[in-house]
Amino acid sequence: MVPGPGTVLGPFADRRAADAAVAAVHEALALRQCSGRLVPSASHPACALAGMGRCGAPCTGAQSADEYAATAAVLTAAVHADPGRLCAPLLGRVDRLAADGRFEDAAVLRDRIAVLVRALRRRQRLAQLAEVPELTLARPDGAGGWALAVVRRGRLVAAGVAVRGAPVRAYLQQLKTTAETVAGPEGELAASVEETELVLRWMEKPGTRLVEVTGTLACRTPGTGPLRGFLALVDAGRAARDPFADGRSLGTRARPDRVTGGRTGHGGPAALASRV
Repeated sequence: MVPGPGTVLGPFADRRAADAAVAAVHEALALRQCSGRLVPSASHPACALAGMGRCGAPCTGAQSADEYAATAAVLTAAVHADPGRLCAPLLGRVDRLAADGRFEDAAVLRDRIAVLVRALRRRQRLAQLAEVPELTLARPDGAGGWALAVVRRGRLVAAGVAVRGAPVRAYLQQLKTTAETVAGPEGELAASVEETELVLRWMEKPGTRLVEVTGTLACRTPGTGPLRGFLALVDAGRAARDPFADGRSLGTRARPDRVTGGRTGHGGPAALASRV
């Protein structure tokens, strides 16, 4: 799903990643996991999760609407701007599990948190462009001119090159006049997630200049910035424990072994086997 009205988390690379993020959210927040419309009733039986303390049981009236809304607001804040309150208890639990020697459980939870944080970061980055009606970008083309791009709600709608000596502003105005008109509700992406992420990467390259912007282009604060160190540690730990990684350096030979007619060029099959 793409950024738009409401609290939407994603997109995810696959179902496994989505399940991991959902599991992390439920580890931190006592959100109901049942489906269907919520109609509080004292006669409604509480589920097993309520008995385990993993749900406030708003369906039974044990938790008021305001209390449940306050719990849900933590997730809303995490999706749109600040994941601190959502992730803090999870990171604390990872530390406690590790201190108790439950390293496998700590690793599972840590990886779930990492999936969740990356999903939040991706969603917030996409939302930056989804909320901008139009922006224009420029990069040097390497020949004295400028490569220009017009982006509307995350969609590349026009692109061209103002060659060296050409009036850049006039050429840019022509691009905007002939640019594609985007459809769909305001505040939602007008392109696929993959296309918008390509635009973001182009924007963030050194040398790219923001020429004009309609609306506001801004990062929500604090965002996932405070969790960059955590993600770096997760990536480093994953690389260190990769069972298929081979850190050995490969030497080179002045005269490489060659196989011709079932024989090698240096000592035959037996010699080759002894070297492997």
